[in-house]
Amino acid sequence: MKNYASKSLAILMFMVVLLPVLPTLAGSVSVPSAAVAGNSQKLVKSRLAEEAPLRQVVFLDDRWTIRNPANGETRGELRLPFSFYAENEFLLETTFEVNFEPGEEVRLIFGMLNGAFSIRLNDSTIARERRRYMPFEMALPQGMLKNGANTLQVVFSDGLDKAADKPQSSLINLPRINSGIFTGAYISIAPRYRIVELLAGVNSDSVVTSIGSMKLNRPLPDSLGYRVAFKLLAANGSVFRQTDEATADRDVFQLPSWNLSALPGWSHDSPATYQIEARLMNTEGDVDILRIPFAVRDNRFHERLAQKELQLRGINYVY
Repeated sequence: MKNYASKSLAILMFMVVLLPVLPTLAGSVSVPSAAVAGNSQKLVKSRLAEEAPLRQVVFLDDRWTIRNPANGETRGELRLPFSFYAENEFLLETTFEVNFEPGEEVRLIFGMLNGAFSIRLNDSTIARERRRYMPFEMALPQGMLKNGANTLQVVFSDGLDKAADKPQSSLINLPRINSGIFTGAYISIAPRYRIVELLAGVNSDSVVTSIGSMKLNRPLPDSLGYRVAFKLLAANGSVFRQTDEATADRDVFQLPSWNLSALPGWSHDSPATYQIEARLMNTEGDVDILRIPFAVRDNRFHERLAQKELQLRGINYVY
């Protein structure tokens, strides 16, 4: 009995440390410290600079106003990421500035969300969604989006099951299912001609070779000398393979079939990882760059019943 009591006290203290509460609403709001939020933003900024270095990014984490959905009354402020628990609607509002050219894509990207919510841009509802700890993103309608200052609102409703309603699904140390935005938010601005998809894998019929494709948002014009280039990069940035290809008025291009047999593979002790880079260029320079992580791994396992040795070759994709 004494051991059980001491363990329960440790768990209670752990929860108190992790869940600071702001008593500004009927319910509770949990937010990180400024240092934690700033470090999280640095990590996201570093990742985006590596994945798509030419695209503009506007972070939306710093200041959100909490309002009463019924009358717009200000209830307080918070920064992202955050979580909350309340029995009624919860409205967040922020302003941001963007400058974009016709044809450029402006995307709103939230990290992991939980809750039923609607999104308003400049007083117009542009989305109604429900997420269970999954990301959400969408292209902002340019007819509603303005060059300069814009107002963004996110209204969470009490639309998810509570842990108390389904005790069998309750998590340890999580007495209720909180709603919120758990990994921040940002705006991404992509060029008029851009890479929308980059896929890569391996073919191991005889030798290990690369397979995959890149897709653009539209076929390219013959003018300005558009072309694409693919690279396989090591962690230190050196180029293993490279090839250029004329666009020929297409929007889908196949990844070159590179022989990867001599490439060091991924293992637990020596996790060799690489990047596949797709680059869109014209006579004036680089237009768009997109990179994805890539690795090659050789697995062997034995089927218990038949005792037959099987070999599996493939890639590890870090999502």
